[in-house]
Amino acid sequence: MNVNLYYNSIVSITTRYFQRKTPMTNTIKLASIFSIILTILCFESVAQSTVLFKQAQQMENDRYGDIKGSYYLFDDWVTADIYDKKGEHMQNILVNYYGHEGVLEAYDGKSKYLVLDPMDYPRILITDDPKKRPKDLRFVETLTLNRSALSGSNSDYHITLYLDEGRQLLLDYSVTIATVTERPPGKIIEKKKFNKRFVPALIIGDKIQSFSNKKKEVKKAFQEIGDITKWCKSNKMKVTSYEAMVAFLGAKP
Repeated sequence: MNVNLYYNSIVSITTRYFQRKTPMTNTIKLASIFSIILTILCFESVAQSTVLFKQAQQMENDRYGDIKGSYYLFDDWVTADIYDKKGEHMQNILVNYYGHEGVLEAYDGKSKYLVLDPMDYPRILITDDPKKRPKDLRFVETLTLNRSALSGSNSDYHITLYLDEGRQLLLDYSVTIATVTERPPGKIIEKKKFNKRFVPALIIGDKIQSFSNKKKEVKKAFQEIGDITKWCKSNKMKVTSYEAMVAFLGAKP
Protein backbone atom coordinates (compact mmCIF):
# COMPACT_ATOMS: atom_id res chain seq x y z
CA MET A 1 0.00 0.00 0.00
CA ASN A 2 1.34 3.44 -1.00
CA VAL A 3 0.28 6.01 1.60
CA ASN A 4 1.43 8.96 -0.48
CA LEU A 5 -0.73 7.82 -3.40
CA TYR A 6 -3.79 7.56 -1.14
CA TYR A 7 -3.05 10.88 0.48
CA ASN A 8 -2.57 12.75 -2.81
CA SER A 9 -5.74 11.24 -4.22
CA ILE A 10 -7.74 12.31 -1.17
CA VAL A 11 -6.32 15.85 -1.30
CA SER A 12 -7.21 16.13 -5.00
CA ILE A 13 -10.77 14.92 -4.48
CA THR A 14 -11.17 17.12 -1.39
CA THR A 15 -10.03 20.25 -3.22
CA ARG A 16 -12.51 19.75 -6.06
CA TYR A 17 -15.29 18.89 -3.60
CA PHE A 18 -14.76 21.93 -1.37
CA GLN A 19 -15.01 24.30 -4.32
CA ARG A 20 -18.73 23.47 -4.52
CA LYS A 21 -19.60 23.52 -0.79
CA THR A 22 -20.39 26.09 1.90
CA PRO A 23 -17.87 26.89 4.71
CA MET A 24 -19.92 24.99 7.33
CA THR A 25 -20.18 21.92 5.14
CA ASN A 26 -16.46 22.18 4.41
CA THR A 27 -15.61 22.08 8.14
CA ILE A 28 -17.67 18.93 8.72
CA LYS A 29 -16.32 17.18 5.64
CA LEU A 30 -12.73 18.17 6.42
CA ALA A 31 -12.94 16.42 9.79
CA SER A 32 -14.13 13.28 8.02
CA ILE A 33 -11.31 13.46 5.48
CA PHE A 34 -8.67 13.77 8.20
CA SER A 35 -10.20 10.79 9.99
CA ILE A 36 -9.87 8.70 6.82
CA ILE A 37 -6.25 9.76 6.33
CA LEU A 38 -5.34 8.85 9.92
CA THR A 39 -7.02 5.46 9.52
CA ILE A 40 -5.00 4.75 6.37
CA LEU A 41 -1.75 5.77 8.05
CA CYS A 42 -2.45 3.57 11.08
CA PHE A 43 -3.31 0.62 8.86
CA GLU A 44 -0.13 1.09 6.85
CA SER A 45 2.00 1.24 10.03
CA VAL A 46 0.50 -1.99 11.40
CA ALA A 47 0.95 -3.77 8.05
CA GLN A 48 4.60 -2.69 7.79
CA SER A 49 5.36 -3.80 11.35
CA THR A 50 3.76 -7.20 10.74
CA VAL A 51 5.96 -7.84 7.70
CA LEU A 52 9.14 -6.60 9.40
CA PHE A 53 8.75 -8.81 12.49
CA LYS A 54 7.76 -11.95 10.59
CA GLN A 55 11.23 -13.45 11.30
CA ALA A 56 11.57 -12.00 14.82
CA GLN A 57 12.78 -14.01 17.78
CA GLN A 58 11.96 -13.99 21.47
CA MET A 59 13.67 -11.28 23.48
CA GLU A 60 16.21 -12.50 26.05
CA ASN A 61 15.57 -11.13 29.52
CA ASP A 62 19.19 -11.07 30.63
CA ARG A 63 22.03 -11.56 28.16
CA TYR A 64 25.02 -10.85 30.36
CA GLY A 65 24.06 -11.61 33.92
CA ASP A 66 25.29 -9.10 36.48
CA ILE A 67 27.60 -7.03 34.27
CA LYS A 68 27.20 -3.39 35.27
CA GLY A 69 25.94 -0.83 32.76
CA SER A 70 24.25 -1.13 29.39
CA TYR A 71 25.37 -2.34 25.98
CA TYR A 72 22.72 -0.25 24.22
CA LEU A 73 23.22 3.22 22.73
CA PHE A 74 19.92 4.49 24.14
CA ASP A 75 18.57 4.02 27.65
CA ASP A 76 15.28 2.78 26.17
CA TRP A 77 13.86 1.82 22.79
CA VAL A 78 13.44 4.84 20.52
CA THR A 79 11.13 5.51 17.58
CA ALA A 80 12.68 5.47 14.11
CA ASP A 81 11.91 5.57 10.41
CA ILE A 82 13.61 2.67 8.63
CA TYR A 83 14.59 3.06 4.97
CA ASP A 84 15.19 0.04 2.77
CA LYS A 85 17.57 -0.18 -0.20
CA LYS A 86 14.81 0.96 -2.57
CA GLY A 87 14.29 4.16 -0.58
CA GLU A 88 10.91 3.07 0.79
CA HIS A 89 10.45 3.40 4.52
CA MET A 90 8.58 2.15 7.55
CA GLN A 91 7.59 4.58 10.28
CA ASN A 92 7.44 4.41 14.07
CA ILE A 93 9.60 1.30 14.52
CA LEU A 94 11.20 0.83 17.94
CA VAL A 95 14.98 0.38 17.68
CA ASN A 96 18.14 0.40 19.78
CA TYR A 97 21.80 -0.01 18.87
CA TYR A 98 23.42 -3.04 20.48
CA GLY A 99 26.97 -1.80 20.79
CA HIS A 100 28.65 -4.95 22.07
CA GLU A 101 27.74 -6.84 18.89
CA GLY A 102 27.64 -3.81 16.60
CA VAL A 103 24.09 -4.42 15.37
CA LEU A 104 20.83 -2.49 15.25
CA GLU A 105 17.83 -4.22 16.80
CA ALA A 106 14.14 -3.59 16.15
CA TYR A 107 11.56 -4.38 18.84
CA ASP A 108 7.88 -5.17 18.35
CA GLY A 109 6.95 -3.50 21.65
CA LYS A 110 5.86 -6.79 23.20
CA SER A 111 8.31 -9.67 23.42
CA LYS A 112 10.11 -10.11 20.10
CA TYR A 113 13.02 -8.47 18.33
CA LEU A 114 15.17 -8.87 15.24
CA VAL A 115 18.55 -7.68 14.01
CA LEU A 116 18.26 -5.33 11.03
CA ASP A 117 20.45 -6.18 8.06
CA PRO A 118 22.28 -3.00 6.95
CA MET A 119 22.25 -4.26 3.36
CA ASP A 120 18.44 -4.34 3.43
CA TYR A 121 17.96 -1.27 5.64
CA PRO A 122 20.90 1.08 4.99
CA ARG A 123 19.43 4.25 6.53
CA ILE A 124 17.71 4.84 9.88
CA LEU A 125 16.30 8.13 11.15
CA ILE A 126 15.83 8.38 14.93
CA THR A 127 12.83 10.67 15.33
CA ASP A 128 12.16 10.21 19.03
CA ASP A 129 12.68 12.73 21.83
CA PRO A 130 16.39 13.83 21.83
CA LYS A 131 16.37 13.56 25.64
CA LYS A 132 16.44 9.76 25.25
CA ARG A 133 19.89 9.96 23.66
CA PRO A 134 23.33 10.38 25.24
CA LYS A 135 23.83 14.06 26.13
CA ASP A 136 26.46 14.65 23.43
CA LEU A 137 23.97 13.66 20.73
CA ARG A 138 20.97 15.74 21.77
CA PHE A 139 21.85 18.81 19.72
CA VAL A 140 20.55 17.34 16.43
CA GLU A 141 16.80 17.14 15.90
CA THR A 142 16.92 13.87 13.96
CA LEU A 143 19.73 11.38 14.51
CA THR A 144 20.79 9.56 11.35
CA LEU A 145 22.32 6.08 11.22
CA ASN A 146 23.76 4.86 7.92
CA ARG A 147 25.26 1.55 6.86
CA SER A 148 28.85 1.64 8.04
CA ALA A 149 31.48 2.83 5.58
CA LEU A 150 34.35 2.82 8.06
CA SER A 151 37.10 0.30 7.42
CA GLY A 152 38.19 -1.59 10.51
CA SER A 153 34.89 -0.98 12.27
CA ASN A 154 32.87 -3.90 13.61
CA SER A 155 29.67 -1.86 13.59
CA ASP A 156 26.87 -2.41 11.09
CA TYR A 157 25.94 1.27 11.24
CA HIS A 158 27.60 4.57 12.00
CA ILE A 159 26.03 7.82 13.17
CA THR A 160 26.15 10.56 10.53
CA LEU A 161 26.51 13.92 12.28
CA TYR A 162 27.34 16.03 9.23
CA LEU A 163 27.09 15.52 5.49
CA ASP A 164 27.69 17.82 2.56
CA GLU A 165 29.42 17.57 -0.78
CA GLY A 166 32.79 15.98 -0.16
CA ARG A 167 32.71 16.11 3.66
CA GLN A 168 31.23 13.93 6.36
CA LEU A 169 31.52 13.67 10.13
CA LEU A 170 30.73 10.16 11.32
CA LEU A 171 30.60 8.55 14.74
CA ASP A 172 31.40 4.90 15.39
CA TYR A 173 29.78 3.47 18.52
CA SER A 174 30.94 0.30 20.24
CA VAL A 175 30.84 -1.35 23.66
CA THR A 176 33.50 -3.47 25.34
CA ILE A 177 33.48 -5.44 28.58
CA ALA A 178 36.07 -4.33 31.13
CA THR A 179 37.13 -6.13 34.28
CA VAL A 180 37.60 -4.07 37.44
CA THR A 181 39.56 -5.61 40.32
CA GLU A 182 38.86 -4.59 43.91
CA ARG A 183 41.16 -5.64 46.74
CA PRO A 184 39.52 -5.30 50.15
CA PRO A 185 41.49 -6.80 53.10
CA GLY A 186 42.05 -10.50 52.47
CA LYS A 187 39.99 -10.59 49.26
CA ILE A 188 40.23 -10.11 45.52
CA ILE A 189 36.95 -9.20 43.87
CA GLU A 190 36.59 -8.92 40.12
CA LYS A 191 33.65 -7.09 38.61
CA LYS A 192 32.76 -6.57 34.99
CA LYS A 193 31.19 -3.54 33.38
CA PHE A 194 30.29 -2.26 29.93
CA ASN A 195 32.43 0.55 28.52
CA LYS A 196 30.80 2.67 25.83
CA ARG A 197 33.13 4.09 23.20
CA PHE A 198 32.52 6.75 20.54
CA VAL A 199 35.12 7.29 17.82
CA PRO A 200 34.56 10.25 15.44
CA ALA A 201 35.80 10.11 11.86
CA LEU A 202 36.15 12.99 9.42
CA ILE A 203 35.86 12.30 5.70
CA ILE A 204 37.19 14.86 3.22
CA GLY A 205 36.98 13.60 -0.34
CA ASP A 206 38.37 10.07 -0.29
CA LYS A 207 40.41 10.65 2.87
CA ILE A 208 39.10 9.18 6.13
CA GLN A 209 40.64 10.11 9.47
CA SER A 210 39.49 8.67 12.77
CA PHE A 211 40.49 10.53 15.92
CA SER A 212 39.84 10.70 19.65
CA ASN A 213 38.06 13.46 21.53
CA LYS A 214 41.29 14.92 22.82
CA LYS A 215 41.76 18.58 21.96
CA LYS A 216 45.05 18.08 20.07
CA GLU A 217 43.64 15.26 17.95
CA VAL A 218 40.51 17.22 17.09
CA LYS A 219 42.61 20.20 16.00
CA LYS A 220 44.81 17.97 13.86
CA ALA A 221 41.85 16.22 12.23
CA PHE A 222 40.27 19.54 11.17
CA GLN A 223 43.43 21.45 10.27
CA GLU A 224 42.81 21.07 6.52
CA ILE A 225 39.57 23.04 6.96
CA GLY A 226 40.79 25.61 9.47
CA ASP A 227 41.77 26.24 13.06
CA ILE A 228 38.88 24.72 15.01
CA THR A 229 40.33 25.66 18.41
CA LYS A 230 40.50 29.34 17.49
CA TRP A 231 37.01 29.21 15.97
CA CYS A 232 35.55 27.52 19.06
CA LYS A 233 37.17 30.06 21.35
CA SER A 234 35.60 32.91 19.36
CA ASN A 235 32.21 31.20 19.40
CA LYS A 236 32.42 30.04 23.01
CA MET A 237 32.08 26.35 22.19
CA LYS A 238 33.91 23.31 23.53
CA VAL A 239 36.39 22.00 20.95
CA THR A 240 35.84 18.36 21.86
CA SER A 241 32.04 18.47 21.56
CA TYR A 242 30.35 16.99 18.51
CA GLU A 243 28.09 20.03 18.37
CA ALA A 244 31.12 22.29 17.91
CA MET A 245 32.58 20.04 15.20
CA VAL A 246 29.31 20.11 13.25
CA ALA A 247 28.97 23.88 13.67
CA PHE A 248 32.55 24.41 12.52
CA LEU A 249 31.98 22.36 9.36
CA GLY A 250 28.81 24.31 8.66
CA ALA A 251 30.66 27.61 9.05
CA LYS A 252 33.55 26.56 6.79
CA PRO A 253 32.13 25.72 3.32
